[in-house]
Amino acid sequence: MVGSLLTKSDFSTTPLPASNLRELGVDRVGDARVLLIEDSSFARKTITAILSNYGFDNLRCAADGAEGVRMAIEWSPEVIITDLFMPVKSGFDVCKDLRRLPEFHETPIIVQTSSDTPALRGDVFEAGASDLITKPINARELLSRLIVHLERIRLIDSLKAYRNQMREELDAAKAMQMELLPADNLIAQLEQTYPARFAWHSQPCQGLAGDIWDVRALDENSIRLWAADFTGHGVRSALNTFRLNTFVRTREVNPNQSPEDWLASLNVFLCDVLPLGQFATLLCCDIDFAAGKVKFASAGAPEPVLRRAGRHELIDISGMPIGISKRAEFGVTVRDMGPGDSIFAYSDALTETPSADDPLFTPENLVCSLDALTCDLASKPARLLSRLMEVSEKGLDDDLTLVFVEWQEGAREEV
Repeated sequence: MVGSLLTKSDFSTTPLPASNLRELGVDRVGDARVLLIEDSSFARKTITAILSNYGFDNLRCAADGAEGVRMAIEWSPEVIITDLFMPVKSGFDVCKDLRRLPEFHETPIIVQTSSDTPALRGDVFEAGASDLITKPINARELLSRLIVHLERIRLIDSLKAYRNQMREELDAAKAMQMELLPADNLIAQLEQTYPARFAWHSQPCQGLAGDIWDVRALDENSIRLWAADFTGHGVRSALNTFRLNTFVRTREVNPNQSPEDWLASLNVFLCDVLPLGQFATLLCCDIDFAAGKVKFASAGAPEPVLRRAGRHELIDISGMPIGISKRAEFGVTVRDMGPGDSIFAYSDALTETPSADDPLFTPENLVCSLDALTCDLASKPARLLSRLMEVSEKGLDDDLTLVFVEWQEGAREEV
């Protein structure tokens, strides 16, 4: 029952000035769907008058708990105000019934009751109520609590909508970034044209990656494989991969340009476009199937692994990352390569998981692990990834790229 704390102004039919409504926040929540569940007709009329006086026009009423639950399911109110002790279905049951439904897990339920004991309060909140106000109802208190809960639930809805929008945009960006990587039809075409087979895996740690790799034909006898890893991960690093990809793909392939000169051209470009403090490590491998040679050029990339005659070895190449200084110099080395041999390029997530201080694969035991990896080429990336995930329960801390290219046995004569 509404008691003496209701003042004359609470029943006034004269609307409050707009400035007062804005101060109370009613101008933002006055159109909210509010459901009142109350068995007392006098209390329903009084509370309806209070809320209508403050600009809440989207209000519905139910005369008992059972009707209130049905109305809530049909109408989906933003806030529910319910009496506690009612016939047919109590406020306790209203709370419990609605909280069982996923769509009402976060809906504010304000319980009103004339009884106010610690035990009752505990029972009310245990049943699923969001708030409790005592009778006799104070209009200002009711209004203030209603606005607080409305603004809270609308803020939650806004954050959910923003998160969903961001997820959709990140998914779209991730799909676009995956298109930067070599397509299956390109790989298939290269494998038909050259005595090479490829196996690879690329995995971002936060939806978007700072890793990128590609392989292109240089001439009828040679291909160029490269892999880059930009500092950091996420959106900023991903944008840098788009920059680099655009630069590489909008320039004609020059088969006479050495790997180190190619790195130098990339370096000049990135020095001009990257913000201060951002850079990339990059490995470039030119494989000449006619000459039986592979030429490595490195810009601070992890040491690649060359397998010859069934044994793996690290290729020690120095070099400064690109994007730091236009005067950077890059490490270069040439090795023999023939049928059955392979190259393995990877990003440093492989040798820094689960941590840089205690990695599963140091460069040295990576070689031993590859020697012991007897599965076919197509399965190797998955086998390495599986071992990493066994020691990294929370997932990878950095983007991961693994690329194998193998010279097919018995194919030298076809080149």
